[in-house]
Amino acid sequence: MKRGLIKSLFITLSLYTFNISTPIKADEFSIILIPDTQSYTKKKENITYFENQIKWIVQNKEKLNIVFISHVGDVIDNPPNKLEELIKIDNVCPKFLFKYITNNNIRWKRALNSLRHLEVNNAPIPYSVVPGNMDYDCWNNKKYNENFKKYFGAQRYLKRNWFLGYDTNQSSFAQRFNANGEPFIHIGLEWLPSDKSIEFAQNIMLDNPKIPVILTTHQYLKSKKKVSIDKVGNTPHDTGNNSPKELFKKLIEPFPQIFMVLSGHYQGDALLKTQTILNRDVIQILADYQFDPNGGNGWLKILNINTSKNILNVKSYSPNYIYSSNNIPNRYLDKFGNYTTELHIKKNIEFLKKHQLIHYREGQILRNNIYKGNIVKTINYKNNNALKSNKDILLSNTQTNEDYALIKFNGIHTNPKFQIPKNVNIVKAILTLTIEGDSKAKGSYGLYEINDNWKNIIKSNHKRDKIDTSKLLVIDKYINNINGTKSIDVTDSIKRWQKGAPNYGWLLRANDNSNLIIRSEKWKAITERPMITVIYK
Repeated sequence: MKRGLIKSLFITLSLYTFNISTPIKADEFSIILIPDTQSYTKKKENITYFENQIKWIVQNKEKLNIVFISHVGDVIDNPPNKLEELIKIDNVCPKFLFKYITNNNIRWKRALNSLRHLEVNNAPIPYSVVPGNMDYDCWNNKKYNENFKKYFGAQRYLKRNWFLGYDTNQSSFAQRFNANGEPFIHIGLEWLPSDKSIEFAQNIMLDNPKIPVILTTHQYLKSKKKVSIDKVGNTPHDTGNNSPKELFKKLIEPFPQIFMVLSGHYQGDALLKTQTILNRDVIQILADYQFDPNGGNGWLKILNINTSKNILNVKSYSPNYIYSSNNIPNRYLDKFGNYTTELHIKKNIEFLKKHQLIHYREGQILRNNIYKGNIVKTINYKNNNALKSNKDILLSNTQTNEDYALIKFNGIHTNPKFQIPKNVNIVKAILTLTIEGDSKAKGSYGLYEINDNWKNIIKSNHKRDKIDTSKLLVIDKYINNINGTKSIDVTDSIKRWQKGAPNYGWLLRANDNSNLIIRSEKWKAITERPMITVIYK
């Protein structure tokens, strides 16, 4: 099994025991996933399907122990007319023009009126609404989100005691909720999240390292010939979009709090279970029915978590659907939309309670101090062996040129402000690097633990015009076609340094005929700077 790929995917109807007609047991709770509602808000005759979904949720809050609601985005349908498609405004989005041709107020108001039912009885269920690609002022363009902010921006939630915060664009939000006495956090991210959006999510988890997290973003999982994490997006790019695959590598892989990801965008149902490099299982769920009759027939997803049986029951339900031969598909009978799978939620909670989690990254707050100690330098033997530092570093290995990068994190065992405590058991440690400057910079590399002072290594290898890596400890080697963020297991290095071996850092070398660009500690977007994640107890 390769890391980051499918560990297990099983749909077992024989174990499916969840029945919404009877109250659930004390060891169960439910989360509601609301798929894309764009086809409800688009037409007046369809909006009752959305309204009835919300009314049903409120009516069954106690019966099903509903603790949270997540809307996966595409609240409305945009663009509203042929003119917008004709001038391809999604590629330009001139502010002086879009106000006149994207007046979707009626659609936003329909959505707002539907969700108002959550505000009744002065005890609203905590909920999240994230923007989909249709929810920006120009279709598929994140330049402006004025309408989304107007109707579902931060001001809507500021007085809610379950609201944790929002990013600067008011496109990503965090909420907290309780389930059977245990705290949880939900983070809703904008469509194809930017590095700023990912940084917001990371900061929420850095402030709450002991709390399990559910993540929602509009476009993530897809299901065609096989279920996979989508690759669409500019990746990586500190001012643009991160593909879902890059989101997994930057956010989900190195942060073990995340145990579930919810998404829409692509029609149908899908389930993917992935094991991260930190040996944590992540359940990823897709649900979208916008092309069903009546804009979706009111189908929603009930995610019932049974903490005693360690299972997740997923059920498609509609408060509106009436079966007829002309009203298909009947998603009650769809095996891909109704299933049971393992979810060891108690085990996840206990893991976070019993273990300590620490992240080292330049400029990031660590134990109320800003960590400063990461060094990324390069050496080129054709350039007088000079050690250089820059915001990103090109490593090239050809017949006439060979570059190396020094990667070092100071203070992780010696600085009282930041050090890993002595005599603890280090369970896992990973090094996360973004090894790419643009989409053309693909190659393979070798990562080695350095066994001497950097300058001594340069001196001892000077006559060779290159470093003899055969005398260094191999950490990771010959990974082909690196393009984006990568996490590497460095547990053995961190353990050796903890026991007293000198921390000289690691050597990164581009393999033969490869070119790599590595982000350094000086890179503008903090999410692409090198990071060490350590789990210990």
